[in-house]
Amino acid sequence: MCRSGSVLSLTLLACQPRPDSAGPGPLDWSFAFEVEVTEYRGPGGGDAMAWATVVNRESEAPPWELEQGSGECGFYGVRPQQNCDPSCETGTVCTWDGECVEPSVPIDAGVVTVGGLAVELELSPSGDYVYYGYEFEPEPSDGEIFAEGDAIVASAGGAELGAFELASLGVAALASDLPCPLDDGHSGDLSLSWTPGQSGDRVRLTLASTNHGDQFPAVICDAEDDGELTVPAALLEGWWDSALFVRSWRLVRSHSAEDEVDGTTVRLVVSAAEGCSW
Repeated sequence: MCRSGSVLSLTLLACQPRPDSAGPGPLDWSFAFEVEVTEYRGPGGGDAMAWATVVNRESEAPPWELEQGSGECGFYGVRPQQNCDPSCETGTVCTWDGECVEPSVPIDAGVVTVGGLAVELELSPSGDYVYYGYEFEPEPSDGEIFAEGDAIVASAGGAELGAFELASLGVAALASDLPCPLDDGHSGDLSLSWTPGQSGDRVRLTLASTNHGDQFPAVICDAEDDGELTVPAALLEGWWDSALFVRSWRLVRSHSAEDEVDGTTVRLVVSAAEGCSW
């Protein structure tokens, strides 16, 4: 995934597998001021669209916990939600764990410009909640705004957060062979493949629900981009057996760069995504 912008998306930050055979560890939900530029296509390389988002406030992590891991993938169940009793005082909010905490404060880094794209891109903060909206100039007609290896640079003049400049690389579009929708109750391992990307690219597959997804179990795989991924049958069984209302999958290839500014991690992510929801 936690995102501001015109498109709501689930962001899973730094889901890095452990090097041993026990599978991935707990997801890392540590906060970063994050700028992401995305090209999105329908399954099989369909029509493209583009958007940009900024994460500028710390939000509560989805209530997932690793129940079963295998290789690069994990099945994440949902912890029971706890109520705040007594009710939280005015000005505080109740977390999933039943704790009353002060709400997070959005961070203003000033206007963020992104260069190296086929079009100009500016993300400007507005309002008391420092909502970041994005504006392309001109608006891309086909959703294709970068190519693999393009030098993409995000810079901000600074405000509450100091000035920064980060450089990442454009990534190639994905065109996996994953069906849309998935075969209902798919048995056995789920294998998918695509053309590998450049060195340093990563790929993340998320099987979840598009209807309030963090309230339901998910299967998440995160790996170096070598062009193939297999989800073990044991992890799929738990997902198929869970009561998901709108099953979905999302496959994302990304290339990122980060730095520390005033004690805050700042990250630029360039990603190409495809997805399916029913």
